[in-house]
Amino acid sequence: MANVVEDARKDTQMKKVLLILQDEINAEKAGNRNSHEALLQECKDLLSFSREKTFQLRDNNSRLKIDKSTLSAEHTRLQQKYISAQSACIVMQGDISTINEANTALMRNLGRQRKLLSTKSRDLRENVARTDALSDEFEKEREMIELSNKEEIEKYKKEMDLMKIFYEKELQKTKDQAELDKNRLQKEITTLEDEMFAEEESNSISFQAMMAAIDGRNKGITDSFGSIQTPMGDIDEASVSEL
Repeated sequence: MANVVEDARKDTQMKKVLLILQDEINAEKAGNRNSHEALLQECKDLLSFSREKTFQLRDNNSRLKIDKSTLSAEHTRLQQKYISAQSACIVMQGDISTINEANTALMRNLGRQRKLLSTKSRDLRENVARTDALSDEFEKEREMIELSNKEEIEKYKKEMDLMKIFYEKELQKTKDQAELDKNRLQKEITTLEDEMFAEEESNSISFQAMMAAIDGRNKGITDSFGSIQTPMGDIDEASVSEL
């Protein structure tokens, strides 16, 4: 603020000097004084130029002050950012140390894992080789067993076919014998039925003859006793017939 007041005061003084010079120039033109017109004109020009330059410098100075203030604020901000970045850098250095330690531990662990992986890979290849060998051996044994089983199956199949043929023949024989036995039994049953029929017919004839003889004998007895009067006169013919 003091600089602005001082600049204004100096500008006022310069204006007064310029006015004085202008008056002197006017007086010189009027012939009232000695002729220093050229010198005064040059001084005026110089002062005008100086005044314009002063205004320019003042304007530049104001801009520079504003730029200085801006730069000062930017510097303060950057300084704060630098302090923050420095603090972050310190933290990051600690993190880097921790990361380096962890990386070292991981590298050692990686080395152990690589050794273990190499060992496991070697064991795996050996196991695969043994498995392949066992698989080949198993396949050969399976083929041999299948061949042996095939031969046994063919053998048993032939035996079963022979047994089937044998039992079919035996069954046919049994059927034929059963048919013969059936026919024989049928003939025997027919013969027995004929004999029974003849026997029944003979028995029927004998029974009828016997009944006729009995009826004739009963009739003779009734005729002999019909006229006899006895105390049993109340016995009727039916009772006598029953006797």
